[in-house]
Amino acid sequence: MIEAFRLPLQSGNVLVTAVYSNSGIPAVLEKIVSNITQADNIIRIWKKKVLRDKVSRFLNHRKNIMELHGGLCTPDLMKLMEQTRRNFDALKDASLEANCRFLLSQQHNLDLLLPGKTSRFHQSAIDTMREVYAFCQQQLKP
Repeated sequence: MIEAFRLPLQSGNVLVTAVYSNSGIPAVLEKIVSNITQADNIIRIWKKKVLRDKVSRFLNHRKNIMELHGGLCTPDLMKLMEQTRRNFDALKDASLEANCRFLLSQQHNLDLLLPGKTSRFHQSAIDTMREVYAFCQQQLKP
């Protein structure tokens, strides 16, 4: 989902670079910091930002499809969507690990929000959420 690395420079600073896919288009983040600790913190911040952006984009897209474009929209699904969105929004200031734990604990509910097999968005949504789940599992490994 996002690959980040740090490179020590001759000046004693550290170049931090992250590469990720932004809706299928490669995106790069770069920053020069003064030490390794700052570099590690920047990488964690970027990982959290990319994770939250992907999940927020998924939830926004699903909500728009259900409300405006004839996607399956039952009261239970809308309630689940709003509850998931509120809980996810409440974690915006939490750590990367807390966000990952929440997403993995809500995997079943998020899978219920996936589009049906006849939807043209089915495969891309499944791929996005698989990528999110794999990333979260990787981040929570000891």
